Amino acid sequence: IYERPIDYKKVLTGFYDKHDTDKVSDVDSILRKCKGREATLFSVFALKYSTSNALNAVFEDRLKDMIECKDHITLLKLYLSVFHPSCMPDAKLMLSKYQGKEEELFAKLATKFRACNPLQICTKLGKTLLGSIDEVAESSSEDDKIIPTIIGGYVSPKRRVNVNTIPQSPKVTP
Repeated sequence: IYERPIDYKKVLTGFYDKHDTDKVSDVDSILRKCKGREATLFSVFALKYSTSNALNAVFEDRLKDMIECKDHITLLKLYLSVFHPSCMPDAKLMLSKYQGKEEELFAKLATKFRACNPLQICTKLGKTLLGSIDEVAESSSEDDKIIPTIIGGYVSPKRRVNVNTIPQSPKVTP
């Protein structure tokens, strides 16, 4: 469910049909210029047009398709797969920093992406989270665990991640 492609052309066309019909003809050009940063583009447009993120409907549809949302990590990965795919590898690290304060993390992400709060959508859909980050860490393999006691950052084989910040979105200008 995390890897399902998003039809950005359909979403952007629908957004422009509603907010700026003169730009519908520019959809292909805009998406070419923002290749790889499409999700961020929708956050920028939500701010520019003073509206909600057009990807909210995509997230809600994917959440509906899930049989169960078993824990915060599953919900966060689904959320990031829609609103900031490049941050998916950092999901466990984010949750380890906000252990016991998951509501705060999701509220900050919703504000940052100008998007829906996934915990509120879960409640709206009648889905309950069945586990916590502790249970996720206990059930994961040794190689997959994040040790929250590391101070100053978590060194991954791929990159260094600062645990004191939520990863920043790349700058996109409409």
